[in-house]
Amino acid sequence: SATLIQFRSPTGKIGCVATNMDGPYNLRCDVQSPTFTPPARGGCDLDNGDSFSMSAKGRPVWTCHGDTALGAGRVLGYGRTWSWGPFTCTMRTSGIRCINRSGNGFTLSQQRARRW
Repeated sequence: SATLIQFRSPTGKIGCVATNMDGPYNLRCDVQSPTFTPPARGGCDLDNGDSFSMSAKGRPVWTCHGDTALGAGRVLGYGRTWSWGPFTCTMRTSGIRCINRSGNGFTLSQQRARRW
């Protein structure tokens, strides 16, 4: 059955949404007011450089978006881990770290963004 799950950091500056509503699993996390250097816009006329999306397998991608994952859902406390389907995310005071079933993932905070 279709599911939509939202959660956020204790400060509300990181927000994530996970879904399988359109078929495959997808996870997206946004960060508010990043201070890191964003990637090139790459033809995106919407918001870009503050959000990663990933599927059950494969590397995360920068998200070109006109909406936000910030501000909704339950708080995932620092040191806590959330798991659903192919995804596992851990919230730390230094940001969020998420991985998928194939071991790819990302870390995201206001100061830093990294994907593998």
